[in-house]
Amino acid sequence: MKLSHRLLIALIGCIAGSVYASGFVVSGSVGRGIQVSPSVASEPWNVMITPGYGFLEDLLRIELGIAATFPDIAARNYDLQLRPMLMINPPVIPLYFKVITAVGNLTTSPDFHFGGALGLGFSLLNFSVFVEGGYIPHLQSGNLIHSIEPRAGVSLHF
Repeated sequence: MKLSHRLLIALIGCIAGSVYASGFVVSGSVGRGIQVSPSVASEPWNVMITPGYGFLEDLLRIELGIAATFPDIAARNYDLQLRPMLMINPPVIPLYFKVITAVGNLTTSPDFHFGGALGLGFSLLNFSVFVEGGYIPHLQSGNLIHSIEPRAGVSLHF
């Protein structure tokens, strides 16, 4: 086998090993919800910090997202949301799936959400970047609101 092939295989092994190593991870991301039913409307931007821990070579990861929503920054109007999540991250392919539960409106009147997300992530050494699309329906004044949420962020693996 040529030296260049051996180096390529070693590089792929190092990258794949860092992507799927078990342990602590911290992510930072931004997202913006879009209400798609019963009417179409834009939701405020949010910033989320997500500590987590991976098991089974990061095949499964538990995470707790702490999201701050900023509908009106000038009026210092914001909201907090806690998002416990379970991430299923199959080895070798860059796709992952998340089961998401959430408690929103912590600063006013709490409400509960349940949904999922499909994401795409790439890693190099201990850093990764990701984009995902989430579907997180919730009840609001007795009506079921269907929302999707595109999100992008970076992660640091320990």
